[in-house]
Amino acid sequence: MAETLSLDEEGVVEIPLERLNLDSLKRVSAYKNLIETFPNELLRFKDLERLNLSVNKLKALPEEVGGS
Repeated sequence: MAETLSLDEEGVVEIPLERLNLDSLKRVSAYKNLIETFPNELLRFKDLERLNLSVNKLKALPEEVGGS
């Protein structure tokens, strides 16, 4: 199973997690895209170790990942 999902500099506006079977997902990188809303689906991946959503259009993060 895939452990890494890389969507860096792809121009995506959302991460298509609902269409993927990523039960063992450990790393997600969607650096430098157009994502405005944190994908709450990421919270279900208990093995997730690294998440890079830098250089996007996010305005807030959920409390579960350090937001307020």
